[in-house]
Amino acid sequence: RYEKILKVLNNSLQKSRDAIDTTTVIQKCYGTDAAIFADCQEDGEKLLADLLDMKLDKINVRMKAAMEEILLNEDIGSKLNDLDESIGEIETSEEMVRDVEEKDRSSALDAIRMSKIPKGVTMEDIITHQTYLVKEKERNRMLEQLKCVQEEVGSLEKIVEEKSGAVQLTIGGLDDKSRAINTVADLCSFNGIS
Repeated sequence: RYEKILKVLNNSLQKSRDAIDTTTVIQKCYGTDAAIFADCQEDGEKLLADLLDMKLDKINVRMKAAMEEILLNEDIGSKLNDLDESIGEIETSEEMVRDVEEKDRSSALDAIRMSKIPKGVTMEDIITHQTYLVKEKERNRMLEQLKCVQEEVGSLEKIVEEKSGAVQLTIGGLDDKSRAINTVADLCSFNGIS
């Protein structure tokens, strides 16, 4: 794994280096002014591009060395080896667990086959009965849950009735006040009071 990490890092550095077209960079930066570095513009661009290429290559070499130093200082190789060992141990452990589970399953099936089953009862009958028991248990659980929900609905209905009664009383009070106001308004208009 350590070698793979180094290879990936080196490939990344190289790809980033290859992505830079130094000739295009020099042309964009200097344009016709590149001629001041040589006899003509093309020679100037080539000279500057070569200088930039050398500088970028040096940077890549330093980056590679720095990354390798970091990997060595952090003891990444040892940590990766430990990781590989741990993964191997887990895979071995999981395989052992699978083997034990398979043996247990096989043993349970053998025990069922060897147990004395009354005449006329088949394995299918036993499985059907077990299925019935599981379904009955689930039905009972659901009925209990339904009972709780019905009780909750009943208490909510009582609350709604109480609130509805209070609203009706309030509406009745408002109707009485509305009639009283209308009566007063009628009296005032009859007497010419505005």
